[in-house]
Amino acid sequence: MSTNVRLATLRTLLDGEPGAERWWALCRALDTCCVGAELEIALEYVEQHLSRCGWPDSLRVAPRSWQRAVLTGAAQPRWRLVRSLALDNLRGIDEQAWGRLLADITRLELSMTASHIRAGLRLLSDAPEGLEALELRLSGLEADDLVPLLSHPAVSRVPEVGLCLRQVTPGALRRVLRAETLDGLRRLSLFQVMLGREDIHTLMEAPLLERVRELALTRCGLGSDGVRQLAASPRMINVETLALDENWLGSEGAVALSRSDHLGGLRALDLSGNRLGSHGAVALARGASFQRLEVLKLAGNRLGPQGAAALAEARWLGSLHELDLASNHLRGDGAEALACASHLHNLRSLKLESNGLGCEGVARLSRARSLTGLRRLSLVLNGVGPHGVSRLVHSGLCARLTELNLAGNALEDKGVMALASSPGLEALRDLNLASNNITPLGARALASAQHLGRLRCLNLDFNNLGDQGLIALVSGGCLDRVQTLRLNHNRVGNPGLTVLALSPALKRLRHLSVMINHIGDPGLAALVGAPNEGNLAYIGLNGNAISSRGAAELARSPHLGGLRSLMLSSNAIGDAGAIALAQSTCLDGLEELHLFDNAIGERGRTFLRETTTLRAILLGLNRQRRPSLLDSLREQIGLLRG
Repeated sequence: MSTNVRLATLRTLLDGEPGAERWWALCRALDTCCVGAELEIALEYVEQHLSRCGWPDSLRVAPRSWQRAVLTGAAQPRWRLVRSLALDNLRGIDEQAWGRLLADITRLELSMTASHIRAGLRLLSDAPEGLEALELRLSGLEADDLVPLLSHPAVSRVPEVGLCLRQVTPGALRRVLRAETLDGLRRLSLFQVMLGREDIHTLMEAPLLERVRELALTRCGLGSDGVRQLAASPRMINVETLALDENWLGSEGAVALSRSDHLGGLRALDLSGNRLGSHGAVALARGASFQRLEVLKLAGNRLGPQGAAALAEARWLGSLHELDLASNHLRGDGAEALACASHLHNLRSLKLESNGLGCEGVARLSRARSLTGLRRLSLVLNGVGPHGVSRLVHSGLCARLTELNLAGNALEDKGVMALASSPGLEALRDLNLASNNITPLGARALASAQHLGRLRCLNLDFNNLGDQGLIALVSGGCLDRVQTLRLNHNRVGNPGLTVLALSPALKRLRHLSVMINHIGDPGLAALVGAPNEGNLAYIGLNGNAISSRGAAELARSPHLGGLRSLMLSSNAIGDAGAIALAQSTCLDGLEELHLFDNAIGERGRTFLRETTTLRAILLGLNRQRRPSLLDSLREQIGLLRG
């Protein structure tokens, strides 16, 4: 590939609106396409474009591989593009590297426990004068731990400060609220900090609250009395984002919020998990302070059909862009109420997961005239069935959808055929069909779909595709642009993975997850031996039949330069495989390696601990840790809500 062609690739990535996805694609291109003198030319071009087009510093986040190179003293010329840095483990960092790390950083996030305070203070002393934003995430701290942090000159001079306190003592919170160095505080988040009446009073009377724009009090035991204090405080007037999830507010808490004269600036409100009930929904609907609200999250509140009907009549719904009503027992009547709402024309995202809508409820929802502007729709666990999905995908509700989540809806092959035949899904980019009992017949329907050519993410976890289903899927056109493919728990074996490895679709994949299948060394050898595999950043292979031989094949593959995360838990990898991974020179970009629940002994563990070539974060080397596969599934698969 010539220099002009590579620069044209970068030009294509930079042409358009700045965004996180575009930034990460740009980083990958700079990692894989440019070296030597070409890299310097490319960096100069990218740097000029980022500056000229006003890319916000918040998007220019440090990739872990670049960060690791800077910390180890290796040359990393790409670092000059980075402006935002997050550090979640300060121990073991060479202080001499901090100057190189922080040189051009304007936005810094530090996660600390009590054991990190000393290192955090030293790092803040090296913070550049041009630091514009500082996010401190502090967990389990006592009051005395906070004094040196809050009084540090770097904290007082930064114009924008965010403070997240997790499981700290009320005394520590009081010390924060009395601090005179937090003039730049804009975000305050408390998680599991139990607040008594006096604590809430102190918080609401604190002068610094007037400067806060985002306030989150999650699982803080507010109750209805606590939220009354909050709603009555004039210092809440400038808060634009308010999260009070899981605080047992009840309907009385909703009444207090709806009657407040100090919440008129709210743009986002999260009241999830508060048992508001239908009476709480009625109170919110009558609220006069929600005229500017754009995001409303009410998941898990037992609203019922009556609550949905009350909300549907609220005039302030017209400003909403995002609405989450998951787990509220809405049923068919609730869906009907939403369908008849006349003020939802600006809504772009709607979550109705676990509401018992059924086929009839979805059919009613499909008739909604004010919801045709939706971009994202989630109907997880609603018993939609084949007939319900047929009504849905052939309605105007789906005309502009870019994301559709239908996981756990018993669609079966007939429902997938209805979906695949719909001409109204041409805009779809992200499709989740996990846990729907789809067989090779449904896979063939997807493969032959004429209107799914724009898909970027396809989730088929927990179905029954088998090798024949995967082979059918690869043969069609629906994977032409797919970058994320999830096939966990699908009875896929070596033949299916081999066909995928040899297909053009592999070249475009960035994320491939085939956990809990029947894949052995031959399938893995085909995958890592395919030249098209070079773009993969994530490979999930937990719960298969891979041995040391397969791990050795992987370790010496020349096509894994872009790989960042590798999941190999719950396989049959022994010491020989561990040693091959530890000595690999082909996995230098790897950032995360999971090896829970394998047959790795002390010798293999020693090589992995002492490796000088493999620089990934190692997670799990103990075969006795049996729950690890479940842990990994919860973290990596995200079956229903991911």
